[in-house]
Amino acid sequence: MKQFKIIFSILFIIFCQNLFSEGTEQIDSLPSEIITFQSLEPGWFGSISDSNLTEKESKKNYLIGSLVMVFSNVALKDWNQYFIGAGWAQVRWEDVCEPWEREVEFDTDWYWTNFVLHPYQGNLYYTSARNSNLNVAESFLITVLGSAMWEYFCELNDPSINDFIYTSFGGVAIGEMLYRLSLEAQDVSPFLSYVINPMRLITDPFTGHKPNGPKGKLRELSLKGGIGAAGTGTWFEKDYDFSQELFPGFGFIELYTVYGDPYKHSSNIPFSQFELQMGGGAGLGSGYGVDSIEQKLMYDIHIFSNGMLFARNVDWGENLDTTLGIVLDYDFMWHSFMEFSSLAPGFAIKQRYNGSNNIVKWQFHLDALLLGTSDFYYFRRDLLPTLTSGPCRDYGYTFGGETVVKFNWENIKGHSLDLAFNGYAMYKFPFQTQNNDDTGWEFLGFTDLSYEFAVSKAISVGIANEFYFKKALYDEKPDLFSILDSTTCYIRYNFM
Repeated sequence: MKQFKIIFSILFIIFCQNLFSEGTEQIDSLPSEIITFQSLEPGWFGSISDSNLTEKESKKNYLIGSLVMVFSNVALKDWNQYFIGAGWAQVRWEDVCEPWEREVEFDTDWYWTNFVLHPYQGNLYYTSARNSNLNVAESFLITVLGSAMWEYFCELNDPSINDFIYTSFGGVAIGEMLYRLSLEAQDVSPFLSYVINPMRLITDPFTGHKPNGPKGKLRELSLKGGIGAAGTGTWFEKDYDFSQELFPGFGFIELYTVYGDPYKHSSNIPFSQFELQMGGGAGLGSGYGVDSIEQKLMYDIHIFSNGMLFARNVDWGENLDTTLGIVLDYDFMWHSFMEFSSLAPGFAIKQRYNGSNNIVKWQFHLDALLLGTSDFYYFRRDLLPTLTSGPCRDYGYTFGGETVVKFNWENIKGHSLDLAFNGYAMYKFPFQTQNNDDTGWEFLGFTDLSYEFAVSKAISVGIANEFYFKKALYDEKPDLFSILDSTTCYIRYNFM
């Protein structure tokens, strides 16, 4: 428990390093006609003020933001308790009347629940506050309170370390991105704006106005879809044979957005510049898995995102745009062959060279991985049956380091080349409890290399190769090296 307190404190300090400084933001190099709301951008503690806003529209509604957070918790608990009949939701007063007696621990919940649904649940708390004109710091505190309320008063399970972190910090990361994207969508499609930020269905009627905030900062928005095939291999140090699988065909769809100029950005405001890549795919299974569905169905759901917590634009020469700062990377991969996630703040440099015929862009992030996960030993396969005896999760909680490298080249003729690499060095937390939880060090890497050609202003076609590897150095079990290699063909539609 002492280790958790130390790690949580470090995470809190890094995330809130600018909490007590007033935010200022430099206008990105966008055409003036689409910078429509930049002057309204608040800092950590800044308030929205503009002569065109009425007193009601600019007023902070602490009560509404707090009550909507409480309502979302009560509604979600009651749904699970009375309609779903979930055992963990059958909460009575005697179960929660002494919260200080409950032990905080890592849980063994379903992977999707912990690392997507909990950050999204935190986003509901966060956007409830942001929709009510609360600033980033106030909305973050509302999110922390919402997470604590849920863990101590809305379920029978012991409070969870991983849920506290992913609901609070992951919720802010997801929440600020969706809050800003909903503002961008408002003038295009109010319905889409509500889909992105559903808490507006409650906050708008009670506040009597739409959320106020920056608009006109979306730099890229595209949707791509295609088909592909993948193969895997796993090599064991000893005792077990080589294992090979084939996913013969799958389809996928992926959304990519860039908010703010990554390469010419100055701000104290978290996520005033971010990149979000999220997608999913499904296809034919490899014939391996713990049940018939796993054997017949291949699935892939992933999120790769980064948002600048603090950034400064540096003048390093003509035709060269450079941003330095502190970044927060939130990654998630839920695949038939592997699982990993990360919540990692760190240093980032983002640079763009503007040539006469070519543009070259690159990024480098060096992060402290303060809470991550990796699939546990040999993921959902029956090759090692002794590892599945007794209650256990199929992943382990980790800490360590993360690095992100991105490179993009494009020319005026419509050709472009992209390379992205996410690397992770992970070690298990020593105080998590689980049968056979003896993972040791794990080194993961995910590389995406793609070539695209623009056939029109809006449409481009491309081919990509994605390569995943994992080297696991276990304490007592045989070490392993595993890979997944997939090739895809796709069409991308650029909305702007």
